[in-house]
Amino acid sequence: MDQMILKVSSSLYDSVVPRQPVPGSLLAAWLPSRAFHGVQPRPHSTVFPTLPFPGAPPGAAGLRAAAPRPPGGGARRRPCHRAGPGRGLPGCRRPGSRFPQRSRLPSPRSGMRSEAAPQPGGLERFASPGKGRGLRALRRYAVGELLFDCPAYTAVLAVGERGSHCDGCFARKEGLSKCGRCKQAFYCDVECQKEDWPMHKLECSAMCAFGQNWNPSETVRLTARILAKQKTHPEKTQSEELLAVKEFESHLDKLDNEKRELIQNDIAALHHFYSKHMEFPDNAALVVLFAQVNCNGFTIEDEELSHLGSAIFPDVALMNHSCCPNVIVTYKGTLAEVRAVREIEPGEEVFTSYIDLLYPTEDRNERLKDSYFFSCDCRECTTKEKDGEKLKIRKLNEPPSADAVRDMIRYARNVIEGFRRAKHYKSPSELLEICELSLDKMGAVFEDSNVYMLHMMYQAMGVCLYTQDWEGALRYGQKIIRPYSQHYPAYSLNVASMWLKLGRLHMALENRPAGVKALKRAIAIMEVAHGKDHPYISEIKKELEDH
Repeated sequence: MDQMILKVSSSLYDSVVPRQPVPGSLLAAWLPSRAFHGVQPRPHSTVFPTLPFPGAPPGAAGLRAAAPRPPGGGARRRPCHRAGPGRGLPGCRRPGSRFPQRSRLPSPRSGMRSEAAPQPGGLERFASPGKGRGLRALRRYAVGELLFDCPAYTAVLAVGERGSHCDGCFARKEGLSKCGRCKQAFYCDVECQKEDWPMHKLECSAMCAFGQNWNPSETVRLTARILAKQKTHPEKTQSEELLAVKEFESHLDKLDNEKRELIQNDIAALHHFYSKHMEFPDNAALVVLFAQVNCNGFTIEDEELSHLGSAIFPDVALMNHSCCPNVIVTYKGTLAEVRAVREIEPGEEVFTSYIDLLYPTEDRNERLKDSYFFSCDCRECTTKEKDGEKLKIRKLNEPPSADAVRDMIRYARNVIEGFRRAKHYKSPSELLEICELSLDKMGAVFEDSNVYMLHMMYQAMGVCLYTQDWEGALRYGQKIIRPYSQHYPAYSLNVASMWLKLGRLHMALENRPAGVKALKRAIAIMEVAHGKDHPYISEIKKELEDH
């Protein structure tokens, strides 16, 4: 049984969308795949010279330079069919203060793979007892050491990130050029466009024909690209040195009627949007492929865990899950990198986490069963040693009964699910009221460090940022960060991103000493998780220098 390697959280961490772009280095965060009800994206307005698109006749319009826009501004990470952990923050600037914008990152083509490649022969595929296929170390790996990297078999940029990231290499930069035909895809240059053309041509004409009605999900877009890649490159790719896409586990026999119906809806969308440009296998084969994508797809995130797109990384998908992972997956453009977050000894299995590890054992295993069809038997799930702190009860003269605690946990789960739905139609003030009322009610039983309290604080922080209440957002963030550091494993991206957000908030509110301290804490984690030469780290260090 292959277990999917997606580092995701439950849909609990969907977040709010800014009503308008706000300058600042936090702009790319806290943005889900759809805006608040009725909010439309800001159009580009500036027109620049064009370059021919691949295959265009002489004189045809091609790449058109995109109008400059604030950095970021897109969706949050979602593993093909769900949302990821902690989104980033929207732009954060106090009126009258100068807030540095995030620098643009180089294309992966132009040197993002600067770290020495891992030594060959250091890893092997093996039969993991009780888990199916797995990955095992053949030598020792130190904390922060790169085990291996894997280019995407195929990838799709989130629609909300178009204009700020290259559709081909996912580089974040200004001065992107748009496709002259559809005018919806953006590239670093003609080279990036040509490299992406075999995939983009599947969508280019369709986007022109459908116009505003072109809206396939990322899962459908990614699956269409897999079909095209399998047809044009039937041979093994460099992304499949350890595991081939055709070997992906589908868990077809474990799908319930609801999941099968969702797959049929995806198949219908695939035919609707792509049938004029592709030939498809029969329905049974498509069901298997969509099930494989749902269990083995990845989402790509930036340094604040803002969703950039979805991708297939076959070799990374070979790793099994543990709630006590010894590696972490990060990204340079469309290149996945796997680094050790604990010392790994020869013969030890390599584990990553598929889910958000903030939550208690029962919640984590419910998520694993629903999405990946297994329960975890790692040390933390067996001992449940962190559950007491994660579900900490407030110390009262008369402690609440066991029934009262169970009722409050049930209430917390219901309010989290209700809030997730409410974000699509309620106003920010109504959302903030939900957060505050639920925190008041849960606070009568739960400590502030309880994960359900933290969840609603996180949502309240997002609403405060949406309404430009930077001080309010900072107060919530300061309550969150210490329990995050206790609940999450060492070198957690969730902790790093929260330190990063707090640092940028402090800087925006002109509290440089606190900002510097927070940003340095983020860097300390990211140097292990991302590698010391990662462009994100260089960018944060530049922010410190600029201040």
